[in-house]
Amino acid sequence: MLRLCTWSAMAEQDLEQAVSLGVWGVALPLPPNTTVQQAREFHAGAARLGLVVAAAVGPDGALPEVSGCSLAREVGARSLVVRPGPGTMAELAEGCRMLCDACSIRILVETNPGSPVGTLTAAAELVRSVARPNFGVALDPVGLLNLDTYFDNDSFLARVVQQLGAAIGLVVARDATLDPDGLSFRLVERVVGTGGVRYRALLATLRGTTEDLPVLVDRRVDAMAHIRAMIDEVPLQ
Repeated sequence: MLRLCTWSAMAEQDLEQAVSLGVWGVALPLPPNTTVQQAREFHAGAARLGLVVAAAVGPDGALPEVSGCSLAREVGARSLVVRPGPGTMAELAEGCRMLCDACSIRILVETNPGSPVGTLTAAAELVRSVARPNFGVALDPVGLLNLDTYFDNDSFLARVVQQLGAAIGLVVARDATLDPDGLSFRLVERVVGTGGVRYRALLATLRGTTEDLPVLVDRRVDAMAHIRAMIDEVPLQ
């Protein structure tokens, strides 16, 4: 079942606002100076309000330290999202294996064109290379699109789901338009609902791939309403 989530900061008022938006869960970026006590208080606050901590999110452009697994567990996160920067596939795979072996929760690598997992082929290769049951992908559809796949992205993203399947542990809902750039074009990130990513088709295809699949949307009422409207025939809580 698809589960609607949004971002949260480590503050009670942020959690309360998330509840008011009718979401199932939250994703929490983990600041490097987060203490165990702060993590436990956040977990308690989320539980008190009936929110699931779908994911803790590591720093941009780097593998989290193994200690990040402990903090992710303390906040009650079901997964730890890795947002890799430039590097080699071998380095990323080795780092992810290390995290998977050290962590009891799931490790998810976000697809990102500026990293070794900027294509569908690369993402599938990483899943095969890491080869751990608690490893998967945080699918950012925009992170895999290019000039060739943008206009037929519903077919392309169906292929993404076919190849990655149950390895997809989180959907990071972003949008994009293809804008002129001199003599060519470039993808420009947009708020969900103002670009060309066909989320109705994508989320219908994702239905049933895993028991609880968080769909992470920016904390904007219009963006959340768009996702709900696009997938009104898909079970969503």
